[in-house]
Amino acid sequence: HPHIHCIVPAAGYTLNGQWKNIGHSWNYLYPVHQLSDAFKGRFLDSLKRALRKQNELPLFNDNLQQAYSTRWVVHCEPSLASAEHVVRYLGQYTHRVAITNQRILNIAHGKVTFMAKDYRDRAIKKPVTLQPPETNVERFERLTGFNPCICPVCKTGRMVIIRELPRIRSPESFLKRELSPRC
Repeated sequence: HPHIHCIVPAAGYTLNGQWKNIGHSWNYLYPVHQLSDAFKGRFLDSLKRALRKQNELPLFNDNLQQAYSTRWVVHCEPSLASAEHVVRYLGQYTHRVAITNQRILNIAHGKVTFMAKDYRDRAIKKPVTLQPPETNVERFERLTGFNPCICPVCKTGRMVIIRELPRIRSPESFLKRELSPRC
């Protein structure tokens, strides 16, 4: 599940322009249950717009509908320390590197081995080895179990590019290719 930290000021101006601190004793500017619904709505609407721009909304529409029907929880609590302490604490998360040198065990033959917690196994620390970077076809096959380069008819022949179709409203790096079985 996503875990997001946000800093929300516990103060604001009243209607007559006076500064008022409101973050004490669990008094919030916005009721937490309404904040949950508002955050869910804004987040999912933004995600829908992004997917629509990429013409991928139909692929994820079922997941989006499930997310809309799920109760989201926004947990709010007042800071236990000064604003400077909170910013310094959150800065450790927002400005840290992906992996520290102390966790790297070995780098050899294009592979990197490092220690990581396996949350599927009681968060036990285990070595993880990353293979050399996989190609798009290898990643697609790993994720879907389907190799688009294998002939769908005979299941043994390889598909070959016979011509590349021109790009039409797609990213520069995306080329449509017409494939033909080589059986």
